[in-house]
Amino acid sequence: MGDVVETCFNSEILYLTEGVDRAIKRAKSAAGHRCEIIGKKAAVHKKIDLDGHHLFDRRSRPDLADLPENILVLVPDLHREFHGWKSGACTPKDVLVFIEAARGDLFDPVNSRDMKRLRALTHRLQRFQSEREGQKVRYHRS
Repeated sequence: MGDVVETCFNSEILYLTEGVDRAIKRAKSAAGHRCEIIGKKAAVHKKIDLDGHHLFDRRSRPDLADLPENILVLVPDLHREFHGWKSGACTPKDVLVFIEAARGDLFDPVNSRDMKRLRALTHRLQRFQSEREGQKVRYHRS
């Protein structure tokens, strides 16, 4: 009996892990393999590392862990800096507060491309926050 439970448990862990990996891969592709905050993109001949940051963290909202919409693509340094600034559970709203309070320097107010990126990011994160904040937990399998 214990072996069956362990096998089922391991199968579910693998299913969830693969789902998260697929979501991150899809989010990176949707973002054009570009950091969604600073806009840095890999050149044709030079690849850059990118992380997938869960807007609603995986512990507090595991039901959203495998949704590409819940992934923000970031350069690793900025991702680490965010988690150094905000430990524990996080939401899309926290990313916006981080940008405003800690890293406003990333957006030049006279650069129209920066401001367009900031407006699009703000709109996306505010919309996702309001759509998912009070939502019931969604289940992975039927």
